[in-house]
Amino acid sequence: MGSLPAMRVRCVGAEVVHQDDWLFLNWDDGGRMQVPLDSCTYQDIQTIEEGRCTQIVLAFMPLADRGTRGAGRINIRLEALPEHAADAHEFLQFLNRRKTAEEQAASQARLGLQPGATGDWISFPPAEETRELHDQVWQRLGSRQQL
Repeated sequence: MGSLPAMRVRCVGAEVVHQDDWLFLNWDDGGRMQVPLDSCTYQDIQTIEEGRCTQIVLAFMPLADRGTRGAGRINIRLEALPEHAADAHEFLQFLNRRKTAEEQAASQARLGLQPGATGDWISFPPAEETRELHDQVWQRLGSRQQL
């Protein structure tokens, strides 16, 4: 299976690239940072200075052994010029969709909503109210973890 094409956004003095579950930050002065997408715990985008720039905010927490969160946090703020604002918004929307899909798959696996491949299971789909409650609980837990 081949890798997906890289998605990138040009910022003032830097470029952010997503490829194969990794984020690469490349600064024009030669600085480089490569982090797994899972370590990105927060991403936001907002227009600043009356539409002159778009600010991208990314926060990373290093992963320790067995995928647990390590100590420390890295916050990065980048600016995209107006001609790159649409690319910046598309990039962050892509990251949000990607993270949401990964988080949903992980939470379903943890909670056992999808039975294993063994033949010992008798499974019925949960009621719609149960699924809604499940999603609300995980959304609330996820918003608390970002604080």
